Amino acid sequence: MLAKALLLVAFFAFVSCQVGGLQGELRVNNDVAKIVNNLKGQIKQKAQSKGLNGDFAVFFPLTYKTQVVAGTNYFVKIQFNNSPVQYLHAKIFVPLPYVQTGPRLVDIKIPVQGNVPLNYF
Repeated sequence: MLAKALLLVAFFAFVSCQVGGLQGELRVNNDVAKIVNNLKGQIKQKAQSKGLNGDFAVFFPLTYKTQVVAGTNYFVKIQFNNSPVQYLHAKIFVPLPYVQTGPRLVDIKIPVQGNVPLNYF
């Protein structure tokens, strides 16, 4: 009985950390904030190309999810305006270190309501 319980715990731990699947949503830490802030100009440019005319006076990454691929995809919820409060979702790819290239913006999703969870796009 104990062996079966341990096997189930191990299985669910594996499934929740599966390569290719999105991990749980977390608060942005300093490392993720640095990646996002370094891409602020590209995020603003992409938003404008999709018809958003904002000044991005506020730019605050809030939460993120990761997806392990041949590197890591970061799905990040960003507040970019205060009045009214507006959000966008950014997909950022960080390649494996041996590739020797930096993070790049893949796409953004706008506009997004504050209560919309991060999902693959």
